Amino acid sequence: RRPSRRPVSDACGPSTRAGSDALSTVLSRLTMQPFLVLAARLCPPGCEASLYATFMSTYNFGHTLAGASGAALLAPFGVEKGAYAGLVPLLLVRSATLLLPLLLLKPLLGGATDRLKTD
Repeated sequence: RRPSRRPVSDACGPSTRAGSDALSTVLSRLTMQPFLVLAARLCPPGCEASLYATFMSTYNFGHTLAGASGAALLAPFGVEKGAYAGLVPLLLVRSATLLLPLLLLKPLLGGATDRLKTD
């Protein structure tokens, strides 16, 4: 009798997945650093800590909202255990929504580029 094979995700164990989650959290925070430095240069002196707290709370809320909305989109696209026919359209929608913030750069920054040049 052949031994049964466990799925790879079970073979790795929960500690490996927890390590992966911790690493992705650290990497995502590191990628935010240029944005936070730019924001600190643009805000009035003395408000840096409040601005950082606001950005981090917004980031955490967005991360939670993204996870919930991603899970909610699985059913309308027909992605479920064993049925992955709608996965490609779902990934295309996900990729397109990642580009949406680029449309907001110009309106949000407005005169900020002029202010950076004078500093």
